Amino acid sequence: MTKDQVKAKRLVLSDGVWVMARSYVHTGSIAELFSAEVARLRPEQRRAVEILAFTKSLPVPLMLELSAPETLDSLQESGVVELTTGRTPMMRLNDPLLATVVSENVPLGRSHQLWQQVTPHIKREVELDPATVTAYVSWSLACEGRPHPDLVLRAAKLANGMGRPSAALLYAQSVAGDGPHQDLLIEEVRALNALGENQRALSILRQSEEGFRATRWERWTELMLLKAVLLRSLPKEGNAQEVLDGLCPPPGTGYPAEREAALTLVQAEVWMAGGDYHAAVEPLLGIRDRRDTPERFRALSTAMAAESLAMTGRAEEAVELIEQSWELLQAPMEAADQSTLVTRVFYAFYAAGELDRASGFVQALSDGIPESYRGTAGELAKGFIHAAAGENDAALDVLVPGLCQLRFRDPADLLPLAAALVSYVYAQRGDAVQAAAYLDLAPRFRHKPSWHVEKISEYFRTIAQESGAAPQRLTQMAEEANQRGNTSFALACLEAAVSQGDQRAAAELAGVAAAASGRWAEALKAYGQGVADGDPRLLLEAAQGAAALGNHRLAYLAAQLVRKQGGATPAPSVLRSAAGVENNAYRKLRREHSLERMLEGLSDFEARLVHLARGFQTRTEIAGELNLSARTVDWHLGKLFEKLRVSGRSELREILG
Repeated sequence: MTKDQVKAKRLVLSDGVWVMARSYVHTGSIAELFSAEVARLRPEQRRAVEILAFTKSLPVPLMLELSAPETLDSLQESGVVELTTGRTPMMRLNDPLLATVVSENVPLGRSHQLWQQVTPHIKREVELDPATVTAYVSWSLACEGRPHPDLVLRAAKLANGMGRPSAALLYAQSVAGDGPHQDLLIEEVRALNALGENQRALSILRQSEEGFRATRWERWTELMLLKAVLLRSLPKEGNAQEVLDGLCPPPGTGYPAEREAALTLVQAEVWMAGGDYHAAVEPLLGIRDRRDTPERFRALSTAMAAESLAMTGRAEEAVELIEQSWELLQAPMEAADQSTLVTRVFYAFYAAGELDRASGFVQALSDGIPESYRGTAGELAKGFIHAAAGENDAALDVLVPGLCQLRFRDPADLLPLAAALVSYVYAQRGDAVQAAAYLDLAPRFRHKPSWHVEKISEYFRTIAQESGAAPQRLTQMAEEANQRGNTSFALACLEAAVSQGDQRAAAELAGVAAAASGRWAEALKAYGQGVADGDPRLLLEAAQGAAALGNHRLAYLAAQLVRKQGGATPAPSVLRSAAGVENNAYRKLRREHSLERMLEGLSDFEARLVHLARGFQTRTEIAGELNLSARTVDWHLGKLFEKLRVSGRSELREILG
């Protein structure tokens, strides 16, 4: 299949990375393979297979109207089709790829003939799987048929819910939006928003909003919530807050719990997108605690509240909220909501400085908990964590392919952030040329980004430029964030300024961190105060705290300062502990720093010495085995430990196991 995708220009080489330019085709060699398999079937069996390929699945009673029982029995016995259990038994092809390939390669005339035979049996009251509804509507439109608008509406809602906005848009635009089927317009706007075509979505919405207001008040409020979301990203087109204010119920009245929750979530989104995280916390926690509210709203409000708490310096509360609500956060919901939820939780962990927890969260997603964070969004999240942790090689492994893919499809407007991250990582590696190249090529945001995304993009770009003015700009950004109460971002900027040599920012970092909660704030308080006072014990505390959170970059910097910082002479125990933290962090910053890589470059004598040193022989016994004096062995071991960046035999033994 890969050769066919390259030939059809669906897989394209971009900057050394193969990316998916358009959806895959299932013609060519894979079609020949399955065609040969289908050709071996009897005509009546082939017909049943083709019908199931187009519809994905059908109720068994309906299939018995279309095919003889013995035909279906033979297909089931041979393993071509299978039955699913449930209230209504369904029949489907056993191999989903077979279904896709067959449906894409049946000639149009044959397809139309089959559709005409199946359509009289498809009634609105017949129970169909969601995949069957969308498949049948797609098939009907391909055959230039006109499925019932109610079925089209259901297909559009399902497609949006499954994260297939392109299909939803196709369905919504296939039916005129008059009368009760104005609901399709809402699905059209939702689809365009999901595809990142916000300006077009707003234009279509504005053309119809008055008609909704006059005839369908409840649907009009839903449309206005969509309008507020769109205006948030298109501020030149109007004021999102004014739209939300117009939806507030009159005094003494109120909305049903579900509508009130939806309004609160959009209001909180507008506040958070504008950087006003403080305002969002209490309303969101109020939704989370309401048992009469659907679970998906409570889960979303929990994730958004956790992000707001972390952003405002209440990291301990944010992490506790996530841990207490983990079961709630697994509530089933539509793809778009699920993507929002996991993004909020990810940002909450990041803002709290909990990089290890953020990394574990993303790994759990890729292992199959929710499906909505796979693909480029998941790659960007992984790269984000690796970059923040200082794991530069691992960051580029996922960020560069993700960025190349985003150049072809970027509905969430993530490309500017991805480019800033890649530039930052190259700068950390000392590759100023590549860092500048990615900065120069980085596009502007198509739409107004959220406050946090805009600021962290600027943060990474500022550090990547490596100019003398960077620390000053970082402290300015910290002051602006602190004035808004967004303590987490202020801490990030002050830490970066201190790490770039601005000692004047150290006391300020300690002061801001003292007013915040969480393990990250404690580590930064020690770091700031340790730099300001030249206190090696505080610097060691900061290094150990950063290492415990998975921030190897700061762990390395703080541990280095224990022996480099002027001031009190560290005690030997402090120096030893700092050396252990520094060496461990150093091995994680670059792949070439790993002990495995360094061991590969040892001479035969050095490799043998490592083998002996990791054991429990005394230095005298090692000297005897090597026919050297104990003093000579000590000298060679010292050089070897320095080369391998380990503090001694116990650390070497611990690492090698």
